Amino acid sequence: MASKDSTPRADPLHELKAHPQLAAFLADDFDGTAYASEVLGTSSVQAASSGLADGIAVLDRALKGEVTSHYDSLLAQLGGIGEAERVLDIVRSGVHSLQDTMSRVRDEIVEPHRMVSSKTRQLENLTRTVDGLHRIIRMLKLLSRLKESLGGISRNTAGAVAGAGSSNGGGG
Repeated sequence: MASKDSTPRADPLHELKAHPQLAAFLADDFDGTAYASEVLGTSSVQAASSGLADGIAVLDRALKGEVTSHYDSLLAQLGGIGEAERVLDIVRSGVHSLQDTMSRVRDEIVEPHRMVSSKTRQLENLTRTVDGLHRIIRMLKLLSRLKESLGGISRNTAGAVAGAGSSNGGGG
């Protein structure tokens, strides 16, 4: 639980820097290979291992102290994370539902749109065909009138030629 002490805790990082086994690890320019070479060159593996075990114990105590002193804050943050995960699940569910709905709406709109587009193209083609047929019919009527006119002209011309030949005295 949270510490009931009213005395402020010292910065754990300063405490760790003061520890002889851990100070080297906290240096900005720490090099693991160089440290291992130095430790193995100056002392036995047993002594180095023992010193590192002491350093790990100090780290564990510092970590437990930090967790204990900030227990309520950590729990509140953990609860906030849980609540955020629940909200995220609700949002994901809503997004999935929205995607399903959009898919259904798309299906309901796309097929009728395709059908209308197809029928519109058919109607445009039919309209062009009917316009073409109207022009052809009009041309046929005009051609028929032209033939009638030409037939009347040739009959009139033949009659006029025949009438002109008889008025000249029976053709000469």
